[in-house]
Amino acid sequence: MLAESDITVLRHSLEASVGIGAFCRWILILRPLHNALVEDSLDRAEREVHAEVARPKEWGLGVHLLRNLVKAHAALFATRNVTEDTSPRCTEQRK
Repeated sequence: MLAESDITVLRHSLEASVGIGAFCRWILILRPLHNALVEDSLDRAEREVHAEVARPKEWGLGVHLLRNLVKAHAALFATRNVTEDTSPRCTEQRK
């Protein structure tokens, strides 16, 4: 039997009220990435406590693909020139 001081509880909760578009993004893109992040965090916590992970979680092909898409998307927006607002609203004001 474990003593109370030997017990660690990790708790994670996520609550949201969203529309159908955000719900679809959650199901198709965010949930798999979120689950991979949580699994990585749990593996890291287990490694900190036991110095190794008994059954490390492997990412599936879908998570690898989504991570690469997210990285490519972030790189695209990082290279865009965001110093000048070229939205139609600002373009009309300059005329």
